[in-house]
Amino acid sequence: MKKYLLILSVIFVFGCGSGISYINDNSHIYFELDVSDPSDDLFHVTVYPPELNDENKIYNFVSTAPGTYSNLNIGRFVKSFEAFDKDGKKLNSEKISTNKWQINSPQKVYKIVYSVEDTFDSDYTEDIIWPMSGSGIEENYILLNTFCVFGYFEGLQTFPTKLKIDYPDDWEAATALNIKDGYYYTSTYDELADSPFLIGEITSKIVKVGDINVGIHVYSDADFLNAESITERANDILTAAGKFVGISPVDRYKFIMALFDPSTGQRNKIGPIGALEHSYSSLYAMYSNEN
Repeated sequence: MKKYLLILSVIFVFGCGSGISYINDNSHIYFELDVSDPSDDLFHVTVYPPELNDENKIYNFVSTAPGTYSNLNIGRFVKSFEAFDKDGKKLNSEKISTNKWQINSPQKVYKIVYSVEDTFDSDYTEDIIWPMSGSGIEENYILLNTFCVFGYFEGLQTFPTKLKIDYPDDWEAATALNIKDGYYYTSTYDELADSPFLIGEITSKIVKVGDINVGIHVYSDADFLNAESITERANDILTAAGKFVGISPVDRYKFIMALFDPSTGQRNKIGPIGALEHSYSSLYAMYSNEN
């Protein structure tokens, strides 16, 4: 399967709602992400966990992720972190290392609330996160590798999750995750971390490659680049690749593309551009100029 998805990724690289109160029923870890006001340049996260105990008192942000081959240390970008009980009383919590927050009374936790800065315009000069491995909040779109925003409780990395995202009404969201009744569901945290999003003023196109529903989802600063034009350019190659491989290892696959003007890269001090492959999608952060 990885070989098949890698073929598709290489072809593309070179060929072309409101917040609510929530009562957790202990079946999922519930994440709520608020990016309804992109102008503040922050991801606002609320987490409603199942019942916790002392084994779950550490909330972790990732230090690295598969395919990035680099130190991410997302805890560097956390701007605030608070835990509350069911009555709204703040519980004691403390940062104990770069990527770990300890909650001193985990049994009382009703929710945790934190904010995370995007990585695009980071001032860090060491362990710089490349755009295809990071997160960006821009005026007309948001690029999100989920491991850059969502963490996990110690001992609960294999617990099911569900996610609700609040974003501007005239925006759309693209991801390989299935949505039901406004929620994105995953069987584990790892599945959530393996599922990037593109949110904003995007164009989309769905084509069939064998038995696979292939989605092309594009934000572009350039009028000549959109989901339709990219699909026209790549459709024959995708079809040929599907026939050559001869199998359909997945039922769906998403090409998620943020194509921005070089000035955006300069303003955000973005380093090398490229793509990051995931199990059911690939995320592209590349320049939109014709050359």
